[in-house]
Amino acid sequence: MPYVYNRVAFRAGCDGPLPILLRTYCALVSLELGLKDFLGLTESPGNGGHDLPDLLNQVKQHDQRLAGPINSIQTQLRNRLSSVRCQGKAGTAHSIPARSYPYLRYVRHEQDWDADYSTEGQLHDVHNIVQKLFSTLKHHGVDL
Repeated sequence: MPYVYNRVAFRAGCDGPLPILLRTYCALVSLELGLKDFLGLTESPGNGGHDLPDLLNQVKQHDQRLAGPINSIQTQLRNRLSSVRCQGKAGTAHSIPARSYPYLRYVRHEQDWDADYSTEGQLHDVHNIVQKLFSTLKHHGVDL
């Protein structure tokens, strides 16, 4: 597993007294790296990108038993990510694309924006879904 160091480092940022934005981002990175290791994508063209829903589809194809447990959580992840608002390249607000969670770095937080922003609660929702994914996968023998 080539990403052991990276996964341990980002996993350490998932918990504790850190701001929820940082914990959520670290959890998403840790999930991405763990899924890529599990799928054997670390040395292939499939290693590119940040499409967590697609990586979860690949996990389901890899092991059909995981399809049921992953399906609803995968949908929740898509919905929760896309409910968070971020600042786009063109200077306008838009939803975080579920296929590219790194947009989370540009979240329009209620503390900074007067309108079209996201709340701490929304960030907690994303974090909780990622933690639920970790637990579900681990329960079914996929230790990330």
